[in-house]
This record gives sequence, structure tokens and C-alpha cells, in this order.
Amino acid sequence: MKNTNARYHIYSEQTADGETMRMEMAGDCNFYRQDGTYYIEYQEDDPEHSSGCTTQIEVGEELVKVGRTGPTLNTELRYQAGRTHSCAYELEFGTIVMESTAQSVDAAFTETGGRLSLCYLLDIGGTKSQNHLTIEVKTKEAENV
Repeated sequence: MKNTNARYHIYSEQTADGETMRMEMAGDCNFYRQDGTYYIEYQEDDPEHSSGCTTQIEVGEELVKVGRTGPTLNTELRYQAGRTHSCAYELEFGTIVMESTAQSVDAAFTETGGRLSLCYLLDIGGTKSQNHLTIEVKTKEAENV
């Protein structure tokens, strides 16, 4: 992604069937505020899973949307505390229907960055997992202060 103005760091933990998987990812992103909503946009470069995928995270007052588009996938997940949202996760081999139930959504952002923490249940065709996701973002200008 060209002309990025910020850096992101993602921490993710998923527990299903008694097993926990952890992941960390960091990179450059675009971060901005428009009409009261904060946006984080970045390009994923994982050749095994999501190479060429663009992720856009919209952080509103009560709703967080995570959109992912790319050559082999297209989806938008929604997180709202205490609510269940369904989505279609379109992949090259077909569509998967998922439900996410956010247990907590905590966001604190300013013009120079911030932090988003999500705790949610994910149900993919009856297979359920407990998930924790934290995204930290900081503008490059703020990093140099």
C-alpha cells in the first residue's frame, strides 16, 4: 500500500475445541477520521492465506465493521456489543456463512492513533470459537515525536 501514514499492530487469539491459536501481525496502514468514524486500511501480504487482500476497519461509536476484499475473498464482519451479526465469507471455493457475537467492543482513538479491542464468539457452520482481537495504530507523525 503506497503513501501510508501510520503503523498497525494486531494481536489475535482464537480458542476452539480446547486449543488456542495466537497470531501477531504488523505493518503500514492508512489511518484517518471521516464523519466521526475512524478508518484503518492495510494490505495483507501473507502468501499462504491472504496475499493481495485489502482490509478496511471502520470504527464507529457503537459498530465496528471489518471488510476484507481480494482476489480470492470478499466479506464484511460486523461487531456490536451484545449483538449477533451474520455474514457471507466469499472464498474462491465457495461461500461460508458465519455469525459473530460481540461480547465486548472497546475503542479509544484520537487523530494520532489508538486501540481497538474485540472479544467475540464466532460460529462457522456450527463450529464455535472464542476470539480476542486487539489492534493498535499510531500515525508515523506521532511515532516521531
